[in-house]
Amino acid sequence: MGWGIKMKDPREFLGIRRRVVIGRARHWAPLMSIAAAALLAGCEPEAPPPPPPPTVTVAQPVQQSVTDYLEFTGTTGARDIEVQSRVTGHVQEVLFADGAAVEEGDLLYRLDPAPFEAALQRAQADLARAEVQLQVAADEHSRYETLFEDGVVSESEYEQVRGAWLAAQEATAAAEAIVSDARINLGHTEIQAPGSGRIGESLTVGTLVSQGSTVLGVITPYDPIYVYFNMSERDLLNARQGSEEREVYPMELGLLTDAGFPHSGHLDFADLGVDPESGTFLLRGIIANPEGRILPGQFARIRVPTGTQEDCLLVPERALGLDQIGRYLLIVGDEDIVRRQTVAVGRVVDGMVVITEGIGPDDRIVVNGIQRARPGAPVTPQRGDSPLED
Repeated sequence: MGWGIKMKDPREFLGIRRRVVIGRARHWAPLMSIAAAALLAGCEPEAPPPPPPPTVTVAQPVQQSVTDYLEFTGTTGARDIEVQSRVTGHVQEVLFADGAAVEEGDLLYRLDPAPFEAALQRAQADLARAEVQLQVAADEHSRYETLFEDGVVSESEYEQVRGAWLAAQEATAAAEAIVSDARINLGHTEIQAPGSGRIGESLTVGTLVSQGSTVLGVITPYDPIYVYFNMSERDLLNARQGSEEREVYPMELGLLTDAGFPHSGHLDFADLGVDPESGTFLLRGIIANPEGRILPGQFARIRVPTGTQEDCLLVPERALGLDQIGRYLLIVGDEDIVRRQTVAVGRVVDGMVVITEGIGPDDRIVVNGIQRARPGAPVTPQRGDSPLED
């Protein structure tokens, strides 16, 4: 061909060409990698600044006096009043509906008065006869007294007349007593409510009731209401230790649906001693119940104050945390660094927990933003007006 190259196959030429191109690519590859790395290094963005410390609300513990209580469970009850008759007779009228509210003095029953009216009439007739006999005896005594003074009759005759006069006086007095008793019995045929409350199921008309033994109905007074509960021997000893003697021991009561203890009263009865079988001491409290909201037989929560602690430290319940170690608070210390502080807690007072150990009055407690605070990490504290602030 004139080029001094002898090729037997055109594909041999293409293979030579390919090896030349690949060799040149391998020669330029390192240089291209260096250039790409330099280009990327020049375009890498700067790292973003770290976020600011989270904001939390801090407040100092509330310092105040706290009343200590003993808390119990008990049952409400009422001192039922039995309605009985003071005379024996048949029920003529029932003047109320079963379950009605009655007031003391309301007329409830009327017994058949006919036998008692007849007895009163007989007694009045006997009294009238006795009064006539008394008048005759008095006149006779007056006449014989004059005769005795004039010496007309003997002393024995005068004493006999005088004895008859005295006997007539006694007979008249006895007749008057019988009339009074008959009148009282007639009055007892109208049976009044001996107390206020609600009256239960009654006897029916026509029932024969016996004096002092038949219960015509039962009145349950709702105001006041009573509550009965038992105190353990240990609580009794703790309550008496260091407590002053008082005439009135206050107490508070709450029902199942009540928040807290909205009903106030006082203890009015204590058993004579500790029950040796149960080791408990029976107590009874009395609670004002003008609206009748508390019913007998209800479950009740009771608390009785036992003393007052001064200068207690309180924090809101939501500020408390709990882990495997126990209860703790997050406190913002120097340089606004959060630290975990294990604490001992006491009773809860209106959403605030008494801290008995672990903090001081000047500690800054995290009360809001607890989830954003981490022990050992900084925060931006904002002081709240109150530990209860939301």
